[in-house]
Amino acid sequence: MGIQTLFFLAIQTVFESHDANTYKKMVATQKKYNVKIQFGHDAGDDARSKSNIITNYHTKGTPWFLFIDKHDNVVDSDFYLNPDAAKQFIKTL
Repeated sequence: MGIQTLFFLAIQTVFESHDANTYKKMVATQKKYNVKIQFGHDAGDDARSKSNIITNYHTKGTPWFLFIDKHDNVVDSDFYLNPDAAKQFIKTL
């Protein structure tokens, strides 16, 4: 069996208030709470669009949890983190 890699990311998905939900404010929040995982900012393609994550993966709120396998298949997608589903997915790696 080869080495498997698991990544955890926090991505700010902007779907409203583009002027308030900025990259700079996201970085400040990451520093304020000393969060050690990688952060990303997805404001979509322009100031009037939704995040590409919301558009491409059909997420419906914040927070939202996605588990995506190495083939870009969504394994679990929900507003709540389902610990049992998360454990099952991680066991498949």
